[in-house]
Amino acid sequence: MKHHRFETVILIAIVASSLKLVVDTYLNSGNPSHEDIVLISGIADTFFSFFFAAEMFLKSTAFGFVWDENSYLRESWS
Repeated sequence: MKHHRFETVILIAIVASSLKLVVDTYLNSGNPSHEDIVLISGIADTFFSFFFAAEMFLKSTAFGFVWDENSYLRESWS
């Protein structure tokens, strides 16, 4: 069973992470010498890494990792 709010939070995190990549690629690429921006970008990278690792851990614990029919690695994104 999937929880609608959990899936919504994950989707919002994916969009936020994608926007962060856009900002890094197109807005900060010309002047990466601003220490504050580089620091905030690094903190955001660390946050998203831990956030998505926690999502993987929670889903693989709840649904199984590979062997079950609806396990984490066998689930299609629908």
